Amino acid sequence: MKRKISIFLCALMLFAFVFGISAHAAMYDQNKINSTYAAVYNAEKGTFLFEKNADVRISASNCAKIMTAVLALEHYADLDMVITVPLASIQGLDGATIFGLLSGEKVTVRDLIYTMLVGNCNDSASVLACDMEKTNALFALKMNEKVAEIGLTDTFFKNSTGLGAKDSYTTVKDCLLLASYALGIDGFSEIVNTAKYTVYETNKHGNKTVYTKNYFLSKQTFADYYWQDASGFSATYTDEEGYGLISTYTAYSMTYICMCTGAHKSDSGKILAYGDVKNLLRWASEEYTTLKVLDSSKIFDELPIKLSGERNYVPVVPEASLYAYLPHDTDIGTAIEQRYELSVKELEAPVEIGDVVGKVTLYYEGKEIASCNLVTKFSADRSTALAFRASLFSPQMIIAVAISALLCVGIGTLRFFALSKILKRGNSE
Repeated sequence: MKRKISIFLCALMLFAFVFGISAHAAMYDQNKINSTYAAVYNAEKGTFLFEKNADVRISASNCAKIMTAVLALEHYADLDMVITVPLASIQGLDGATIFGLLSGEKVTVRDLIYTMLVGNCNDSASVLACDMEKTNALFALKMNEKVAEIGLTDTFFKNSTGLGAKDSYTTVKDCLLLASYALGIDGFSEIVNTAKYTVYETNKHGNKTVYTKNYFLSKQTFADYYWQDASGFSATYTDEEGYGLISTYTAYSMTYICMCTGAHKSDSGKILAYGDVKNLLRWASEEYTTLKVLDSSKIFDELPIKLSGERNYVPVVPEASLYAYLPHDTDIGTAIEQRYELSVKELEAPVEIGDVVGKVTLYYEGKEIASCNLVTKFSADRSTALAFRASLFSPQMIIAVAISALLCVGIGTLRFFALSKILKRGNSE
């Protein structure tokens, strides 16, 4: 039997199955979260580690500028391309955070993206939208096409900022999936980790600097919030939902993205979303780890072997050890369910080490977390004597003998009748 899939391919299968879980064994206490909506996502594993009202619809302003930046970075080949600000693109933003762009001002794409993400400037987002698709309404169509492409399931945009569009919406889970996608775009991470950005003199303005609204990144505004281990992402505020924050934290080569929104200020004036995000990111990085959930030496079964002089049975083992991303204190012996199936009931020599004979699947809390082929642990050569003896009593041999016997009987009968005829003819003469 030929080996179907190599160990290398099994490892690729492992990564496809291992990490898509949403564990609950060591869930962070939701009562400790001041924010109304929250979630933590592991970007490498594609896993939500914590959720609080994460599927409830919230304002699209929480991630509209992230989507605008995604489309801009994918649209413009040259970020130093100069755009002339049209009047229509900067109208209707009264009361919103703006950079202060003026009609006819010449500014680069880079300046617009940076001021939009670093300074949370809504006029920069609107100018980008109108340059890419003429109007915000047309740009929103592109945004929603991208929503479908990324796989966001409950997000709808009406414009590039999310402001003034009551029928636009998203969820915390969709925001984090979008954030994870954005981190994979060249240059995005650098932008959202920028503490301050200066737009140098234009035809309408002198030098002008914007400062990040994410206070984790800088001591410039509120030093109490500064957290040197955080990176990115964005901070928002609306009268309806209060304060929102998306930030990332890297530990042991894992990227954790957290979003908390619907938070307000404490009695002492502190924005509670920052404490929520920091605590959740630290918890997630400490609580979860990659554990070995199945060793390649485990014997699942034994299969009988025919026509081998070496052995009558061969052990069946996993093709490779399997690993899963789980709470660090998971009891592998009791928490992991193993199910296996064999594709054959017996083998016939010759058998090679690693011949595929089945599959094992592992489950955690009812969800599949890993899968691998089951293979033969040893080889077994074919015995010539046993094979010959078996061939003598094989169905094919029995049929052949039966056919030969019938032919012999038939030929003998024909010869008998032929001879009888000859004898009768001789007697008559």
